[in-house]
Amino acid sequence: MKLHYDDEPPTGPEDTVEKVEISLRELREARGLKIKDVTRAIKLSPSVIEAIEAEAFDQLPESVYTRTFIKNYAEALGGDYRPLLLRYDSYSQRTGHARREEVKEITDNETSSWFRAHRVHIILCILFTVLITLYFYLRQSENGVSDKAASRSAVSQEETTRSDTRPASPVPQPAAVPTEKVAPPPVPSDTAAEANVKSPPAVVTPAPAVPKKGTHQIMVSATAWTWLKMVIDRDPPFEVLLKPGESLMRSDFQKVAMTIGDAASVAVTFDGRKIQIPGSSGDTVVVTLPKAVKAIKKRKR
Repeated sequence: MKLHYDDEPPTGPEDTVEKVEISLRELREARGLKIKDVTRAIKLSPSVIEAIEAEAFDQLPESVYTRTFIKNYAEALGGDYRPLLLRYDSYSQRTGHARREEVKEITDNETSSWFRAHRVHIILCILFTVLITLYFYLRQSENGVSDKAASRSAVSQEETTRSDTRPASPVPQPAAVPTEKVAPPPVPSDTAAEANVKSPPAVVTPAPAVPKKGTHQIMVSATAWTWLKMVIDRDPPFEVLLKPGESLMRSDFQKVAMTIGDAASVAVTFDGRKIQIPGSSGDTVVVTLPKAVKAIKKRKR
């Protein structure tokens, strides 16, 4: 694009040599143009125009762009671009500026060609790496699960061994005597009664041993199916279902509290002396010994 200006310099044959020698900056100033005028006309940035006028070729882009910029700028001013273009080519040959774009293009092409030639090998290497990683991950997971299972098995065996060799724990001593009212369960049949017994009945001792000094002895004999709950000293309470003819004996204690499901179905002997249990058939009573015998009538069936 050629700029429009009012002052046309002489174009006779005598001016040809001067036109070759004059710089683009001087030519622009002779036309009365400013850099911003040229910028608007040929769409070049002020920094590119200043670099072309100062012949600062190292500040210009690759050769293919710089040669076009020089040619367009010179033609826009009505000058000859060839002298400046010759100087730029000479500079490019000395510094390699002209081949920067070519070298970059060749490098990119070589890289793309290498990737195209080896893409199959690259894909295979990536797949192989993924498979190896997955294999070792699965092996590690299986080993972890096996180690945990072996550890649990070892712990279970050790606990079993300890429980087998551990001495029998003493019977815990129960706590206080409960005073709440309790309702006796219904008298079951022979089969159901045997299944509902919560603790085995005591072995009947025909000739009870003499209790220690300061302690007592009690024996409860059943004449019919009877539910019995006992609290001895501070031991936890326990319950038992006595069948006809079965007896329960305890000794070496200081106090006992009994809840008897049927007052008329048991015979109680305390320290060798028979105790009269008040109440009639079907009555539930609470008895505390060795205090004065207190029978509390709970419920009549």
